[in-house]
Amino acid sequence: MPQSPASSPAAEAEASPFRLPAAALLGLALVALQGSIGAMVLPILHAQLALPATSLGWLLSAQLAGLVLGLLPLASLVPVAGPRRAFRLGLVAALVMGLLACLPMGFWPMLALRLLQGAATALLLPASLSLLRLSVPGARIGLAVGAAGLGVAVALYWPSLVWIGLDRLGLPPLGMVAAALAPPTVAAWLLSTTAPRDRRLPGRFDPLGMLLAVATLALLLVGIPGLFVLGNLLLGVLLVIGLVLLGLWIWQQHGREAPLLPGDLLARPRFAGALLVRLLAAAALSLAELVLIHHVMRGWGIGPGALGLPLAFAGMLAGLAALGGGWLLDRRPAAPVLPLGAVLLAAAYALFAALPPDEARALLLLALLAAGIGRGLVEAGATTRLLRSAPVGRSPAAAAAQALVEGIARMAAPFLLALAAMLPALGGEAVRALALAAVFAGLAAAASFIGRVEEEGEDGPEAPDARVFSD
Repeated sequence: MPQSPASSPAAEAEASPFRLPAAALLGLALVALQGSIGAMVLPILHAQLALPATSLGWLLSAQLAGLVLGLLPLASLVPVAGPRRAFRLGLVAALVMGLLACLPMGFWPMLALRLLQGAATALLLPASLSLLRLSVPGARIGLAVGAAGLGVAVALYWPSLVWIGLDRLGLPPLGMVAAALAPPTVAAWLLSTTAPRDRRLPGRFDPLGMLLAVATLALLLVGIPGLFVLGNLLLGVLLVIGLVLLGLWIWQQHGREAPLLPGDLLARPRFAGALLVRLLAAAALSLAELVLIHHVMRGWGIGPGALGLPLAFAGMLAGLAALGGGWLLDRRPAAPVLPLGAVLLAAAYALFAALPPDEARALLLLALLAAGIGRGLVEAGATTRLLRSAPVGRSPAAAAAQALVEGIARMAAPFLLALAAMLPALGGEAVRALALAAVFAGLAAAASFIGRVEEEGEDGPEAPDARVFSD
């Protein structure tokens, strides 16, 4: 029997306008949850299997590598499958691979599963962020992005709460992971069930472009550090092949309506500027994360237990700052949320580097608070600007580009640490790294002024008819 208008998916979605945004927020939280669960479970599996010490680093990096390699190809599937269908496929893939990656196997099967887990999140992340953009009016996208930042902050501590609550049951790691992943996954699935039919977004299935994307990124990510950091000429050959494939990929993507390589988005000054801010801020954050905790613990004699609460508070403060920054951007789009956040990050890292050890603990706390607030403002400001400066139909590519530059910055963190060691004598290794992080954050503040504010219009990023769901 045909559905009555009152019971149609479109009518139900109209009556529950927050279902799809809530599902998208849970999807973004699940992406963060995958990484935090891996960081907790892998040391346990590493000890159980008695693997070599160096294998843990490879396993921890494999998920990030799978994410970076899969972002652009899998984001291109979102328009093909439809945003809601791609989102639900991402939920299933992330849950299945998250569970399989926690099984105690040998090193090589675990490495392969971690790569596939990263690829699963590479589908879920752009699908979630694009679903959020496509289901929320442009005038309120800042608050939605801020809510996503707060959700990600909560998700980082969710596995610890599950571990504490279920520790007495004696569950294996797989049971703990299932208890942490299943409830938000099921909730996101149920929230996304009632929705109108997906409208087709610009883009076609491009298997050759997907293959070239994975091959080019893999060769460049291996060849660049291999030649310029390790000095390995064989890896330099891979770099040359990667550059040749990059040229072929650019030629293959030229003239396409919605290219997998988002050159059409990079041609927008405001989008390119926001992407540069994201890259520089991610480099600063990744570099500081490598040394900050050890620097504070050794310099001020603070143990892990005493430091855990301030760090958790700073993480939640970042989420709240993202929420507040997004709310402000909806009401005052020209508010300097992004440059203010980058300046706060630069000031915090400079203060960490300049403070004398075992002194001025009040200033140490102030620096920690500034870093948390600055991080939240940068997250909300950069993501909101990227989504607003891209056409609505290109939101999957915009989301993938943002996550790609952040992932590359995180992968480059060890090499940035080596670069920091070459700086003039400023103190120890940690002080030099924090000083370089402050420089990156300062450059991010300067880059936030690149590009003009796009005018809203019928064909612009904030077109009034920019809805992608229809009945």
